[in-house]
Amino acid sequence: MQDSEKQRLTKLKIEHYRGFFDEQSFNFGIPAGKPGSGLTLVVGPNNAGKTSVLEALLQMRQDNLQKFRQPDRHENNKPKINICFENSSHGRYRVAITNQGKGSYRDYTIYNDNGEIANIPAPNLEAVASRRHWSIVDDLSRYGTRDFPEYGNQVTNYMKLRQATGDSLTFRKLGSIRDDKDKKQRLDDMLKTLIPGFTDWDIDTGSDNQDYLEYVTSKGAHRADLLGDGTLSLFRICLHLMDDKPDEVPVLIIDEPELSLHPVAQSGLARLISESSANKQIIVCTHSPYFVNWNDYKNGAKFVRLNKIDDGRCVISELKKPAKYTPSLIKEEWMKPQLMDTVAKEIMFANSILFVEGQEDVGLIRKWLAKNRGGITLNIFGYGAGGFQKIEKLLAMAKDLRIGRVAALYDGGASESEAIAKARKKFLRKEGFRFFQLPTEDIRDKNRCSKCDKKCDCKCKRDGPRGCFDKLGNLKTEHEESFEEIMTRIIDYLVTPSVTSEG
Repeated sequence: MQDSEKQRLTKLKIEHYRGFFDEQSFNFGIPAGKPGSGLTLVVGPNNAGKTSVLEALLQMRQDNLQKFRQPDRHENNKPKINICFENSSHGRYRVAITNQGKGSYRDYTIYNDNGEIANIPAPNLEAVASRRHWSIVDDLSRYGTRDFPEYGNQVTNYMKLRQATGDSLTFRKLGSIRDDKDKKQRLDDMLKTLIPGFTDWDIDTGSDNQDYLEYVTSKGAHRADLLGDGTLSLFRICLHLMDDKPDEVPVLIIDEPELSLHPVAQSGLARLISESSANKQIIVCTHSPYFVNWNDYKNGAKFVRLNKIDDGRCVISELKKPAKYTPSLIKEEWMKPQLMDTVAKEIMFANSILFVEGQEDVGLIRKWLAKNRGGITLNIFGYGAGGFQKIEKLLAMAKDLRIGRVAALYDGGASESEAIAKARKKFLRKEGFRFFQLPTEDIRDKNRCSKCDKKCDCKCKRDGPRGCFDKLGNLKTEHEESFEEIMTRIIDYLVTPSVTSEG
């Protein structure tokens, strides 16, 4: 490939492969010089198909001669994997992968946009499997001869993506940059942002004549195998992120980078990945909300969620239109940072969710649950939507994510009643949406400002809206029965799979 050429993945289609039956697809983030623009974030519950998606992508490598195993195929249908990509000099292409039946090797063909067979290589990719331990020694003792393999051409074997096996490629890459002052400084700067108290690292030779990674601290040096799994994982991920030639290996896959990492390290690593994706396509498969960044999404990142529906079929959902959500999530960030909070980002991972208007609703509902329904928890969105007007946009996000059961609880005002009537027309019962309304104007009693007529709690205000709870957060006797009825219906719907509560 010429230096001026760039290759980018554009779309993945999967059909009759493992848990996927009817064709499912999603788009990839395209690097555009902005943090997060080249990021594709893949999330979803366990056993929803994330590993299948990663292994489908690794099928793109032309040197992968694997057959489709019996568990990967469906009895009467051929597996089909189509990976679309663009070449900046030659246009759009599609890698089509299938097979002809039992025991046969895969069919691998690249087509151009006109459906003609093309003689062009597919984009190269690397895969970082966080579950695979890497060896802190060079088993082949190559460091003394500086004979290192081209790390960019190495990729995790597609059948071993999540097997905890060792390799020495990471060690050899560290050896290759140890004497390159600029590269080592870049790596050290990354590690310093992620590892508290990081000082230095080096390579030494042991009494057995094996070269090994040495971790240097202010109190001395020791072999790196005394480090935790999380720290060793950061070494490997950072090596991949500091790639000097993103056009030669334009796609990086990172599987579950959060494993064994402290939340602060996860947050820092997420920032590094976001920055690196400005110029490189990075696909991250994760269970952690720390890797969800709404600003990445605004800049072009693709958020993909996998679900397994009732009959066991894997389905793919994608947030496709940032304009539907970003005004609520980003525009008012400085005024309402809770909308960007890690707790709010858990919407990407929830199987059921409850939307409420404000943070007091969240706090009082949790207080009531702890007192009256010990052991039961509800997935409540963040610290509230920031007003009933914002709930509709969040409902749209829940719909696009195919969250199975969604409930929304509104205050009892006339405007809220109109909002519920409107929402019921857009978000249907058969799609899993239920709506509930308090019998009072607010969740708790409020004062009302005599000057601006807005709800607040200053001492100079006259009485305002009445709620189910008093100003101190105690449930009023006259509303105990009605509030419990509403909460019981919400709990039955969101927590009990067999219940189809009215709402």
